[in-house]
Amino acid sequence: MTNRKKLHNRYSFHTPARRVVTPSGGIVRGKFPSLKNNRMVRYEGLIEADAVISFELNPAIIHYREQPYKVKYPRDGKLRTYTPDFELLISNGETLLVEIKHSEFMRRPENKTKYQVIADWLLFEQTHYTIITEQELRVEPRLGNLRYIYRQLSKKQHTRTRLKIILSSLNEYEQTTVGRLNIAVAKYQLTAFDFLAAGMVSCSLDEPISNSTALTRFEENENGWFYICKKYGF
Repeated sequence: MTNRKKLHNRYSFHTPARRVVTPSGGIVRGKFPSLKNNRMVRYEGLIEADAVISFELNPAIIHYREQPYKVKYPRDGKLRTYTPDFELLISNGETLLVEIKHSEFMRRPENKTKYQVIADWLLFEQTHYTIITEQELRVEPRLGNLRYIYRQLSKKQHTRTRLKIILSSLNEYEQTTVGRLNIAVAKYQLTAFDFLAAGMVSCSLDEPISNSTALTRFEENENGWFYICKKYGF
């Protein structure tokens, strides 16, 4: 089995390391139909739901999986167990563990201490790790635009090679709009938003997207049209 196939299976045939609790109380739990992972991705809480849509549409994130594995770390003379919320595979080949938390939760001294201990241990283990809060995720109108883009996707898996060939044949669309590109690629059963999600074109997310929104084609290997965490390149 090739390394590429192993990576695909790692994210597409994943069983969460920690059992996702059945719906109860005030926490919203659900499943997200991920085209990037070719499966349903589970989330716990609305902030995680916002994270998933951002991971799905960020071209610098190749794959992601929830509750990836359990981490053993020492604290107060005991061996503790911690399960990160997500693992991301970044386009540069690195993997990153991610915890999703509300900023208010992270301001509490006991929580700040706990997650700093975890971060220090993972750093010692040479594992990339970060905490993302609603302050990074719930940026408007960006988040609303990402939700809109996802709803407009063709809902089929398309290889980057196919998308690149189609886009390269549209030389007159070097500078175009969402509406014009939609018309041009409709015969391929694609939308302009498929190319946005693939990181082949970009647009401003600072105002609501419409058919008149300007699109710009990216150069080769350039795909950072929006960032959640610039430190790690996505």
